[in-house]
Amino acid sequence: MTGCQRIMAAMVGRWPDRVPVMLHDFLMAARQSGVTMAQFRSDPAVMSRCFIEAVERHGHDGMLVDMDTSTVAGAMGAPVTIPDDSPAVVHGALLTEWAQVSDLLALGLAPGLAWIHVVQLIGLSVRQMTGYCLLERGLRLMSWHRDEPLTVRNVLRTFTAPPSNGGLFALSRSPRAVPATRSLRSFHEPM
Repeated sequence: MTGCQRIMAAMVGRWPDRVPVMLHDFLMAARQSGVTMAQFRSDPAVMSRCFIEAVERHGHDGMLVDMDTSTVAGAMGAPVTIPDDSPAVVHGALLTEWAQVSDLLALGLAPGLAWIHVVQLIGLSVRQMTGYCLLERGLRLMSWHRDEPLTVRNVLRTFTAPPSNGGLFALSRSPRAVPATRSLRSFHEPM
């Protein structure tokens, strides 16, 4: 299988020939290609070359293309320092007091988005009263967290299971639903 085929198989719940490896390593890609972070961030051709070389050098199945994680926070308004040859650093937060949180809820006031408040209200109320998280249950039904077909029986079992303190992986029946803390070495070993 090609890297793309492995990733696509895993995303739709089929077994690839091995677990796909897809990294988020913009800093390593730039350094191993001999460019500074300033060059990497400012030239799309340089960035592309660095990522392609990293995939070819290490045999990854894919690469998360990102110019620098902290620059996303900067684009959203958080104060960020962008050094020439190291990763960007967030200095502080965009929100500096609790009163500003209500501004985030204003999104639900936009035409057609009022349902966001209903989802938040239902989810938070159920979680506070019962310890049951609807979002977590929904994620358990994703193809990468199950080995069985998506059936009415499986959906009912997922949503009627008692709350657990173990999070998303506690009630999963799939050997593929493993915590993100697995070592890279184990990704090359058969599951």
